[in-house]
Amino acid sequence: MKTPEQVVTEVTARLRRTWPQAANHTALRRTAQAEEQTPGVINPPAWPHSFPLGAPNKADLEQHFAAYQGQALAWRQWHTRHAGRGVDLVDATRRVHSTIQAIPTHLRVQDVEAAAALCGHDWTTRLARGRNRAGTSVPELAGLNTLPVSPAHPARVHLTYLDLHHRAAGGRHHDCISIGDRVQLGYEPQVVVISENKDTAVGFPPVPGGKPHRDRNRRRAPV
Repeated sequence: MKTPEQVVTEVTARLRRTWPQAANHTALRRTAQAEEQTPGVINPPAWPHSFPLGAPNKADLEQHFAAYQGQALAWRQWHTRHAGRGVDLVDATRRVHSTIQAIPTHLRVQDVEAAAALCGHDWTTRLARGRNRAGTSVPELAGLNTLPVSPAHPARVHLTYLDLHHRAAGGRHHDCISIGDRVQLGYEPQVVVISENKDTAVGFPPVPGGKPHRDRNRRRAPV
């Protein structure tokens, strides 16, 4: 059976991996409740979590029962010292030499605050600092009560110049224009290839006098 010190080391390792997510998860939940909005997609929380203490098989438990009793007593004394701090000792009922015994099997840590408290003052400070940062909204960072809604912007078209002579002369390979803008193309194309897929437009092979055209809104453009 693991000792309390060994399990606290495991709690620390999990806390180190998950505390940014846990701090941000709590901040997002509180923000959504304050604004009476439905929160977005949030990863499942890392806490509560149950840490196994190590479960001996029946033969080992009966052979070394006195030792397991001592370890179980040490765990119960540890749990008494940490009562009310968000940690629970989980027992399993085991039959030992025809008697029924309650053997501790897991330490359940209720939340990230309880985990930080187990791991020391540095962790409680780090968690509080992380939550303060996560709880600061984008408008607050910008010094505004709310962020202005951007007006609708015109669609854009991505161009790739394919003419070999244009490229060889150091001309641009790619362009991006907004619908409605006056644009001076690198040359007047003789061939225009229209593609709804950006990767196809970007990777299209050179064509004499050609230029592939990709409309982001998938509307056919005049050739």
